[in-house]
This record gives sequence, C-alpha cells and structure tokens, in this order.
Amino acid sequence: MTQQVLHVRHPKDLVMTTVIVIANLTILWGAKALTHGKPYVKRFWMPLATVLITLNLLILPAYWVVQTIFGGIIIWFACVWLSLLLLMAAYFVTTRMAISHQISHPKIIIVLGAQVTVNGLSRTLRRRLDCTLRAYHQLDHKPLIVVSGGQGADEPQTEAQAMAAYLIQNGVPAKNIELENQATSTQENFRFSRLILNPQLPADTAFATSDYHVTRSRLLAANDGFSTIGVLAAPTSPESLFSATMRELVALTYYYRYSLAAIWGAAGAVIALLFGICH
Repeated sequence: MTQQVLHVRHPKDLVMTTVIVIANLTILWGAKALTHGKPYVKRFWMPLATVLITLNLLILPAYWVVQTIFGGIIIWFACVWLSLLLLMAAYFVTTRMAISHQISHPKIIIVLGAQVTVNGLSRTLRRRLDCTLRAYHQLDHKPLIVVSGGQGADEPQTEAQAMAAYLIQNGVPAKNIELENQATSTQENFRFSRLILNPQLPADTAFATSDYHVTRSRLLAANDGFSTIGVLAAPTSPESLFSATMRELVALTYYYRYSLAAIWGAAGAVIALLFGICH
C-alpha cells in the first residue's frame, strides 16, 4: 500500500520541484536588472534571498505530509505559496524586459509623481525627473512632458508643480511642460493625463517612473488606453529597492486578486476531491 502511494505521488513531486527551481532561477535572473553594483548585495539581495528561502520552506512540507485532512490543508497552502512565487517570477521577468527595451525617441513623456516634502523633491521623484531630463536633452525633436501628481495631505504643493519647477530649472521651457495636478495614484496618473492629451496618442508615447514600478504601471496604463506606451525607467537606491519591490508585489497580488482567488479555490476543490476519493 505504501509503495502504491509513493508511486502515485512521485511524478507530482518531480513536477512541483521543477516548477519551484525554475521560478527561483527566473526571479534571480530578472532581479539582476534592478541592481547596479555592490551596495545592493546587503540591501536587496540578502532580504530577497530570505524571502525566497521562506517561500520554499513553506512549500516543501507538502512533500512529506500523509493523506490526512491536515495534509490536504498543507498542500493547499503550498499551492497558494507556489502561485505567489510564480507571480514574483513573472514580475521580475516583465520588469527586466521593460527596462531592457526603453523607448529612445518619445514624442510625449508622462512623468509619474512621487512624494514632495517641505525640503523639496524626494530622492525617488528626483531620479525620475533626471531620467526624463537625460532623454529630453538628447533628442533633437523635443517631446512634450506631462508631469502628473496631485497634492497629498503632507505635501506643501502639488507634485506636478514641484516637478515642473525642477524641469524648468534644468533647461526645459515651460511651453514644453503640461501639468496634471489632480492624480493621487498611479491609475489616476494615466487616467487624468489621458484627459488632457489629444485623443490620438502617438505610438512613441512614454512614461517615466522608477524601475521597480514599470510592470504595474504598464498594466494600469493599458487600462486607460495607452496600448503601445514606452518606458523610461529610473534606477532605485539600494536602501529603497527591497521595500519598494515588496510593495509592488503586494499591489500586484491585489490587482490579480480575483484570478488568484479562482486559482486557490480550484486548488482547494481539487484537493478536497482527491482527499474524498482517497478515503
């Protein structure tokens, strides 16, 4: 009887192991695009390795449980954690692809806002603007720059106003800047920017944001009609990259919450069905 159970479970365990290994290697390969030297080893790679080890250890107990109700519950949790591991792998791959294919000659650049403090632009926002300025000054045909960001409760002015002032100080004429000063989220950045632009957007429209943020931004841009939008990705500091990446993964989990709920529900139903057959 024991030999029969092991024989049935072996192919499943082999497939699960293969999927887990591929997911981990994919994450590591994709994550390299977000890092830029030794400072990221301690600030980003060590925490990321801790997360991966934790996920893998939460999946592994499914290999050793016996055919009991408790075993079925453990296997279901393994399916949940595996789906999150695969979501993480997809996030890093799509981010790497977007960063490696940044648009070179945009006609419109939409700069996504970030925090403004009483001391001025946050480091994240300054990096996004510096990335925009590099692209702007390299082009013979100067693009229109849309700065998008409203005013939070803790901000002294709208993010759009602060961004426009910084761009003007660095050589961009005011006539080449359009302010969108109502948005309070990434989705609103695109929605409100879409309203102030021409109905027919050129194919070489781009948005500027932080590298870790490009995957979710492209999803939200597509929701508002930016079907062929390009990317200008600004690097993220080692101190901020890991926490920012984890926030993006949480946000993507929420974005795909209905799909994930359906997957988890189907996994639970299959496990319950198999458990009933076995008993």
